[in-house]
Amino acid sequence: MRILLQPAAQGTPAVRGRYERTILTPVSFADHEDLLSAEDRTALKELFPEGVAPMWGLTPGKGGSNRKKIDAFRAGDAVFFYSGRALFSGGTVAYRFRSPGVARRLWGDDDNGLTWEYMYAISNLHQVRIPFTEVTSVIGWNPKAVLQQAHVITDDDADYLAGLWGLDVPTAGVPEGFFEDSEEPAPSTPFFEGTLEREVIRAQRGEQARLKRHLLIVGADRCALCGRNFPYRFLVAAHIKKRSACAEKERRDLANVGMLACMFGCDSLYEHGFISVDEGGRILVAADAQAVPTLMDYAAAHFTGRTTPWWTPLREPYFAWHRFHTFRMPPPLPGIWL
Repeated sequence: MRILLQPAAQGTPAVRGRYERTILTPVSFADHEDLLSAEDRTALKELFPEGVAPMWGLTPGKGGSNRKKIDAFRAGDAVFFYSGRALFSGGTVAYRFRSPGVARRLWGDDDNGLTWEYMYAISNLHQVRIPFTEVTSVIGWNPKAVLQQAHVITDDDADYLAGLWGLDVPTAGVPEGFFEDSEEPAPSTPFFEGTLEREVIRAQRGEQARLKRHLLIVGADRCALCGRNFPYRFLVAAHIKKRSACAEKERRDLANVGMLACMFGCDSLYEHGFISVDEGGRILVAADAQAVPTLMDYAAAHFTGRTTPWWTPLREPYFAWHRFHTFRMPPPLPGIWL
């Protein structure tokens, strides 16, 4: 898993205009068929059958200074846009390609006569509100640091942030024809030759058993999200705000930090951001779920018109964290910013 951080200052009219024209208003492939290679046209249409996709890009940089950044991310990696010391939208790099012609037509040139020719199409675009301090604390930057250039987070730092923000680690292969100059090793038949069992010292969640006992008493064996009753073994003591993001005081707030979620769909849907809870308790269903018929069937059966009684003003800060970090909120309409 890699995470690409992409500056897109919304306070700068030129940058905001580019973002609205090609991110909030997806680019039509048909409008640029004369400049797209046959290979890129085929790949984009396979990934986006509707014929449009949000797009962004990087310039080569002076003397090719951006090349390492460009080579550092791949299809399937996460991308987040940055403005005003916060990440305000995110998605998945679905396809990466190079097209100076398309980039120049969409965005023109920068002050150095360069265009954003190392382009990428984005899927699963959604709105977030993530303070940049969450990133700086993980990657070791000054808390007051400002992101001025694209940056790729890799290895353990990326894995930690992916877990914190509920990102899915992709397992799909890279599309054929994606970056001919890639030095990625060819896939091989998986076979593990190391030690299968090791003794480890593992930290335990001291409050977890107490939290579940409390939730079972006040939650009455009922899933807080779908409202169905289950035997206790099929209910999870779920943290409304991801536990790893909670301060110590929040982890000790057993009355408000958790809820019961069933193992028959609700716990996973909430954890991966397909559902959330609005202020007031209304169950929210992400637009992304529409692409998966089984998810929409589940949502229609259990969440349509539903308001959870588990929402309270004291629990709202925890639900708000989930909405702004994990829930797949749709991006705002062009010209509208929250």
